[in-house]
Amino acid sequence: MNLPGSPEGAAFDQDMILKCVVIGRERLAWQEGIRYFAAVDMSGGSSDDAVLVIFHIDGKTVVIDHISKQIGEPPFSPRSAVSQFCMRLREWHISKVYDDAYGGQTFRGDFETMQVEYEVRTRSASDLYERLEPLLNQREIELLDHPTLIEQMVGLVWKGQRITHESNSHDDFATAVALAAAVAREQMTDGDFVVVPPIIIYGEPHNVPNSVFPKDAYPGVHAGSPMKPSRLEPWWPYYNPGVY
Repeated sequence: MNLPGSPEGAAFDQDMILKCVVIGRERLAWQEGIRYFAAVDMSGGSSDDAVLVIFHIDGKTVVIDHISKQIGEPPFSPRSAVSQFCMRLREWHISKVYDDAYGGQTFRGDFETMQVEYEVRTRSASDLYERLEPLLNQREIELLDHPTLIEQMVGLVWKGQRITHESNSHDDFATAVALAAAVAREQMTDGDFVVVPPIIIYGEPHNVPNSVFPKDAYPGVHAGSPMKPSRLEPWWPYYNPGVY
């Protein structure tokens, strides 16, 4: 691929972007046992593309499996794009899609009519790009060898306090990938926490945060105490009588 030099005020290091591209990988096939996610950057259909990205998480790496746009060039019907994307989602056994703040609630009804849950992320495209940068620099994202995606990412620039595309350019593919990366990182963060069910044995709390049940704050409740705990107490959700 013959890419031009980075534009003035480039948001990302071009070399870092290219190091994340898996050369020759245009798409990956669906595999049983992998949990896939999807993100879209929808469009009104007049001048910008609508883009679908399918991805999964491999350890700490975000892997882009598939990226596509609507059939044909703008102008196009956004509802036709939704229908096309939902067919693809069914092929990948995905029942939920994420969109960015620009899409808002505009397309919720269209996706839900096709039995696909639609969730909006309220961060702007610029915020998503800023969150993408560390993944690029640490090579924690695998990008497809997709010319339009790469060109758009290389062409992103700082304008004042925000990251966006240059005049007369587009960033639909780049935005969809940045949203995918943000959703993946959320999933990783959620997975870092292991919930240990706390129990109270004979009325005494265990595994209860000290901020919720500080020592000696409730002297009337202790092992073997006949005192009946109140549902108004902050530690009530941790109370599990009858264990042992």
